[in-house]
Amino acid sequence: MIADRYIRRTVEAVALLSPFMGTVIAGFPISIIDFMLPLFLLILFTGGIAASPVAGFYLAYIAVCLVSPLFQAGDIGLGDIARSMIAAMRQVSIFAPFFLVFCIKDLDEAYIQRIIRLAVIGLFISVAAGLFMHYAGISVRDSQQFWERSLGRYSASSRAGGLSGNTGAYGLTIVAFAMALFVAMPATDQKVSRPFAWISAGMIVLATVLSSSRGGMLQLLLMVAPLVILGRIKIGPTPVLALGLAISGGVLLVSLSGGALPISFDSVIFQRLDIFNLSGSSQFLDSARASLFARAIDSLPDYWMFGVGYKRQIEALQMVVDNSFLLVLLETGAFALIFFSLFWLFLLYRIVTLMRRERILSVVVLFIYLSVIARMMISAVHTNWSSMPVIYLLMALLLRASALRADRLAAQRRGAAPTAGASARAPDGGPAPLGAA
Repeated sequence: MIADRYIRRTVEAVALLSPFMGTVIAGFPISIIDFMLPLFLLILFTGGIAASPVAGFYLAYIAVCLVSPLFQAGDIGLGDIARSMIAAMRQVSIFAPFFLVFCIKDLDEAYIQRIIRLAVIGLFISVAAGLFMHYAGISVRDSQQFWERSLGRYSASSRAGGLSGNTGAYGLTIVAFAMALFVAMPATDQKVSRPFAWISAGMIVLATVLSSSRGGMLQLLLMVAPLVILGRIKIGPTPVLALGLAISGGVLLVSLSGGALPISFDSVIFQRLDIFNLSGSSQFLDSARASLFARAIDSLPDYWMFGVGYKRQIEALQMVVDNSFLLVLLETGAFALIFFSLFWLFLLYRIVTLMRRERILSVVVLFIYLSVIARMMISAVHTNWSSMPVIYLLMALLLRASALRADRLAAQRRGAAPTAGASARAPDGGPAPLGAA
């Protein structure tokens, strides 16, 4: 297996650079994360699968994605088949950081805390850069065409798109930042300074409004609200009450003075986030997305076995399906969906198993897991380059931190001090399998 120090350096690079990994380089359709793909594959195939048995399900899903376009050979050319297979292989880079965490030997809580801090730094820069780009009127838009990139300016109604130029991807970056700072750091006993916490919270709120990513808002609520209610994340009532009064008072003063509110009722942002339909033209409930789901389901009888080929739904069916599970079925067929679903089911089994031994971090991971699943039901985020690698990385780190804490508690009950890296190793001395009970 590749040396442990190289795996650690790779994980550190992913934590710090992940928000920028999806960025195309000099207009070429190659991102930073593509350069790490050979290293990811080397680690996985020289011990990564043994360290994390559920990696087998995911790699089986990738294998089906690779062969799916071959079953459409009579309808598409060799160029389309090759592009589909290359795109399928790139999915390994998105999930690999999750598996790399389980390849590290003698992992301790101090190292986990360090990686989370690196992720916070990278994500803070990414969210801040997105806000700067929005107010500077700069949008880097990937046109999805070979060799092309365009620089443009936002129109008055455009939404913040961050470094990727995609508003949904920027919303996911905001979620990743909130997860790292307000969930992962407190869960691993790291203190966040009050000024930095308030600055970050303001950035998250502002960036969420400007991106108006409804999926991002839903994921934030599903992830943070239950943890606050359960007491896993403590937020004092006085600051929250003061913030609510300040916002209400500010709106009242603007209204009494006859001035314009910061967000116009006629703006795209307000309409997308207008839950109560105050503008009379709310887009909060997206009927267009539901109609696309219906069209996709109508297409399944013709493609349910092997799909239309990975990343070919636009060319074959002229539609984009914002549901990860339905998209997997439509693109790559029933067998791919089975392996893809098995990965998530066995990951849930691992989390529930940990809850029997440790109830703090495992509950945190459970709600992160549920928020990711909910997001995949309303958008195809499982293929996102920019932020999903670091989200998977954080999930894996918290899983191993939960195992470490469980072993420490068990050792305390037995009256013995735990050995270094005990929960990170199996009885035979190797890394503990993720799928192990």
